[in-house]
Amino acid sequence: MLGLQVPMHASNPRLQLSGSLLRDAVEQRYLGRPGLEAEVHLFLATYFWRNSDPQCEDPAGNMDTESLHALPYHLVHCGHKDLLGMLLTDLRFLSLHTKLRQLPHLCEVYSLYSAAVANDNDCRESPVPAPDVDVYREFAQRNAAFLSRYPLLFLQQVLNEPQASPISQEAQRLLGKGGGGLLTPGGGLRLMKWVNRPETLRKVNSKVMPIPSTPSCVGISPSGCTAAVGTGEGSLYLLDLESGQEVRSLATSSDGISACIFLSEGSICTASFDGKLEMWNTQDGCRLFLIEAHQREITSCARSPDGKLLVSVSLDHGLKLWDSSRGTLVGSWFSSHPLNCVTFHPEGQLVAVGSWDKLICVLKCFTWESVLILSGHSSTVRELSFSPVGNVLASAALDGEVRLWAWREQVLLAAFQAHHGATEVVRFVGHGQYLVTAGEDHKVQVWSGHLGQMMRSYGTECKSPALSVSVSPEGSMLAVGHQSECVKIYNLHEGFQTAKCNVGDLAVLSLLWLQEGFLATAGSDKAVRLWEVLGCQARGRGVCEGHERAVLSLAYSNGVLASASDDCCVLLWSLHLPLCDQKEGPMSPIAALRGHAAGVTCCAFSPNGQYLATGSKDRSLLSWDVSASPPSLVREIVACHRDWVTGCAWTAAFQLLSCSSDCTVCLWDPLSGQHLKEFLGHKSAVSSVLTVGDLVVSSSRDGVLKVWNWEGVELTSIPAHCSQINQCASACVPSEAAEWKESDLQVITAGADGSCKRWSPLLLEQVATLTGHSAGVCAAAATWGVHSFLTVARDRTLRLWPLPPYEGGSITRQHHGTVTAVAWSPDGELAVSASDCGDLVIWSGAKASDTLQVSKCAVRAVLFTSLRSFLVASDDRKVSCWHLDYRPGCEPTLPSQRYSLDTDCLVTGMGLAPSSCVVLGTVGGNLLILHPKKGHLHPVSCTLGYQPEAFYSQVTAMADNQTCLLENSQNPALHLVRMTQAGDCEAEVLVDLGAWKATERLHRITQAHPKFGFADSAGRLWVETRRAEKRDFDRDQWDVEFVTRKKKRMKCSEKALDLSVLEVQSWDRKQIHNSVITALHVLEDFLITASLDGDVKIWDRQSLKQLGLFRCDGSVSCLQLSPCSPSEIICGDTLGNVYFFTSL
Repeated sequence: MLGLQVPMHASNPRLQLSGSLLRDAVEQRYLGRPGLEAEVHLFLATYFWRNSDPQCEDPAGNMDTESLHALPYHLVHCGHKDLLGMLLTDLRFLSLHTKLRQLPHLCEVYSLYSAAVANDNDCRESPVPAPDVDVYREFAQRNAAFLSRYPLLFLQQVLNEPQASPISQEAQRLLGKGGGGLLTPGGGLRLMKWVNRPETLRKVNSKVMPIPSTPSCVGISPSGCTAAVGTGEGSLYLLDLESGQEVRSLATSSDGISACIFLSEGSICTASFDGKLEMWNTQDGCRLFLIEAHQREITSCARSPDGKLLVSVSLDHGLKLWDSSRGTLVGSWFSSHPLNCVTFHPEGQLVAVGSWDKLICVLKCFTWESVLILSGHSSTVRELSFSPVGNVLASAALDGEVRLWAWREQVLLAAFQAHHGATEVVRFVGHGQYLVTAGEDHKVQVWSGHLGQMMRSYGTECKSPALSVSVSPEGSMLAVGHQSECVKIYNLHEGFQTAKCNVGDLAVLSLLWLQEGFLATAGSDKAVRLWEVLGCQARGRGVCEGHERAVLSLAYSNGVLASASDDCCVLLWSLHLPLCDQKEGPMSPIAALRGHAAGVTCCAFSPNGQYLATGSKDRSLLSWDVSASPPSLVREIVACHRDWVTGCAWTAAFQLLSCSSDCTVCLWDPLSGQHLKEFLGHKSAVSSVLTVGDLVVSSSRDGVLKVWNWEGVELTSIPAHCSQINQCASACVPSEAAEWKESDLQVITAGADGSCKRWSPLLLEQVATLTGHSAGVCAAAATWGVHSFLTVARDRTLRLWPLPPYEGGSITRQHHGTVTAVAWSPDGELAVSASDCGDLVIWSGAKASDTLQVSKCAVRAVLFTSLRSFLVASDDRKVSCWHLDYRPGCEPTLPSQRYSLDTDCLVTGMGLAPSSCVVLGTVGGNLLILHPKKGHLHPVSCTLGYQPEAFYSQVTAMADNQTCLLENSQNPALHLVRMTQAGDCEAEVLVDLGAWKATERLHRITQAHPKFGFADSAGRLWVETRRAEKRDFDRDQWDVEFVTRKKKRMKCSEKALDLSVLEVQSWDRKQIHNSVITALHVLEDFLITASLDGDVKIWDRQSLKQLGLFRCDGSVSCLQLSPCSPSEIICGDTLGNVYFFTSL
């Protein structure tokens, strides 16, 4: 009578009747007793539990999906959240949802449970114990899209969780009991065991929501609760971001949506491929109005900060401004080139436009006056984004480059290659704290929203504030003085402490390296102490006494040491050079400089050592000629600041910089006293200033590090420390000044938190690379005040990503760039991997043992030639041989290089022939033969290749002393060559694939097998069904063409008269991947393929039925099978990950 059998038909809540009168009567008569509602929920929960069998106690029983849906709701409302928590941490419950393809609904259940527990905590009720619920929730969210498509891989995904994960431990326990309740694979499916899976728990990086068709754009509502996804088919999907469920779908009148943007919480605008703008009410799905806005595709739309205006740009060269509430045209502007992107400035009075002519134009709204034009991109500008403050503009281009601009000053702050292929997304998020980019390479990258990359931290365990810091002249050592600890000496590059100077319990207010191995310290004990630092030992070499109060600053030049003190005096000390001849014991000053009326806080010598500048608490800046005898005052700049002068530094042009507690940095002419420039931007007292090249660096008491150029443009502002910065120092080595670039700037900061940090202030820090998308990312969306952002990709998924910081992660990336080559040793004991950064990693037992930089350029191929020797071919046109000293049971040592050979052109592939010779394929179409033991390299003399632009993209060793070569050209072909006793090779079989190329001009062959077929760049597998002898093949003409190309003559006797020329006439085609196939291995019964879509797949060779699947974090770039066991696989991806797995 209550209608509880079909709770999904009730409005809300579920204990309601459809008729209001009947409902009121029943509630008054039967539901008046307290606690009765909970009893009804308990009764229903019991009923639905028995119907759904959530713990799979009866494998032969019928599973009721509707009961499974209803059970969690009634468990929560009858007060048994503990039972629901138990189910949510039961793999059998997850397995049941996977089998029924209900994982998206299970994610809703986790949200329901979390809300119920949070409500109990708010009501101060005893919280429900929920051990590991978050771990299981993360697993369900991370695998929802994958397991919804491949439910039989549930067990594989569970077993590949980290060993410490409760999920993996429960799976092992259930399997030990026979696996009851777990969804186990059947039908010959092969599981892929991840051997080097991470040892720690992984934190989910995204919430995944499937999209019915391929998305083209995404928008997010101002509240961050709703997402809108537009597709290339013209449909618009509204999704609830909390539950992940579709709220509504709208069918637009267009043939495809190119952009969508929320105008308010209840309205949205869509732009189309055919130039239309449509406004929709998201509450009822009604279209408000339709505008024929442009003549061609609308490429981008943007909403003004106040929401009153909408701007659109199109391939018809036009920009149009609209009243968003009425849909009326307010203004328009036309360019000479098609327009790609547009964005509003945060103040709403300007728009920035990117176009096909590689330029960025900033315009005034309404008047359309051009404010400025930014140039520098080498390809089309694809996306633009202003920082929230509006002082920085980020731009992304078709070639993957991202640039940051101080746009008002037209200064380029940074330019970096963010992605391989086009960068489709660039967006400031998190109030400008982060910059998000995404592109065709499937990656979502999170960068710092400002320049400044922390390279290393020193003394993080120190509790005493770091007061002073100095880098040795050769840039190898770092000295740090503290408030109440010894002076610590660190290896600048490695970060470990090498020595210490026991100065006693005093504050080291200043220290300075005089030369390599000699250090001066000064502080609250009124003395200056000299130290000799040798290795891990530091011993005193002298004491300079003469001050009456604490020494605040030191400076040194040409054997003269200056010390500035709080006693208003600066003393000069003469040191004997070389300093190793300096006598030990007390020293006397050679001069005293008195001119300040208060304590002297800083001093600095001019570049030639003739002048000394001093700053004081009396707000004055003095310049002294110390070359005169006695030193004389040259210029006094009185009241140059409104507060204490805290630091001073000379420039290369003999100008003087000063900083002050009045938050300013000023530039002076020290001889005339003229004020030249003021650098504004600090919001707290400036503690120190220095100059490096054409840059000015300063630090302040609020922990901020700033860098300016000479024009006064602020290049970056870095929150370097959570507390005040007491001093900063340059870490640039003078010997490198000839090759020094601004991006090479490195600065050390000493913080009151006790630590010192080394920064590259003009490099952008990469915070994280977020993986999960298996196809190119096409759009992103974010809104201020929400700690997350959205991306959509061509893999038909929407992902909701949280902002940093991120906990955990995937496997440790051993490479910084794309893994370009992997190889096994012949006995399968060792493996090597290499990347496009030129680094190589040695693997033993699926664990990285050593890393070696083998080249400054990308490595293209790696090949073992014996048990412990391997070859490396790199883009610097070198082939090098390396040897490993390895014994089973021991860690391999770093390989030693045996020889390095130069080649005329780039090597694209290497194959070991059965005769122990190595065949090298090159870009120029030449073949090279290498004798690895002798290190002898020579070209082959057999006639191969159809045309000069041919190159060999694959070299594979075959049986019967044969080598297979894949020639990629206008007429692709497979060559089978045999090695001769003379160490050369002769052609035996040529398989012409030109007929395929004639029909597939847009794609190329990426992998091939001479007796099976090949794979192409569209993700298709071509299995040849018929081949025959090529009838129109003219061998003599081919030889003539070859001879002409090689610039040499050939005798008829040298021709391979037994050459068999075949052509493939028919194929069977199968789409097996969504992107370029990068690996194809043909075994007796199986095929193993890998692709840039991130998947490694196993296929039955005869039926081409898929038997196994492993999904990597990034696009799979290379894969090799173990020579001892083909079931053992190593592969690398474009993110720098290396995977070892076994097919079971």
